[in-house]
Amino acid sequence: LGHHLVSDDVTPVDLGPGGAVHEPTGRPVHVWPDAARQLGIDISGAERVATGWEKVALPVPWTGTLPLGTVVALGAVTGTPARAVTGSDAAALLFRNAYRVGVLRDLWGPELLAWAAELASHVRVVGVSRPGDGWTARAVAADVLAAARPAASPVAPA
Repeated sequence: LGHHLVSDDVTPVDLGPGGAVHEPTGRPVHVWPDAARQLGIDISGAERVATGWEKVALPVPWTGTLPLGTVVALGAVTGTPARAVTGSDAAALLFRNAYRVGVLRDLWGPELLAWAAELASHVRVVGVSRPGDGWTARAVAADVLAAARPAASPVAPA
């Protein structure tokens, strides 16, 4: 939809004095070939993430930080349209979607929850539901793009 793919389901985030930023780690972005095809992402020359798995790794084309204004939790608000999530609900949603939350919760549960609450105070948090059947990557991307726009901003056609 005219935007660069900057992350997959693993998005390193740093909270600093200037707010929240996406902090690149050099880890490639992992995508399914079907999703890449639907989104017009060239995966020729991409390597598979693991033997016997179709998902491929794409290099990240930049090395600097990117400001983070909105976090979209895909599939987190089942059966409802995209909606902003605020307060403790936003912190809980970020907590539940932390990478390897089962391990992190056991090791650093209170710290992870405090981090999620701090992140929720710096970014908009939006839940976007994806239908169980009959969806396309392009349609979900359009929903994510529309949901990520602040309410006061006009939504451009996809």
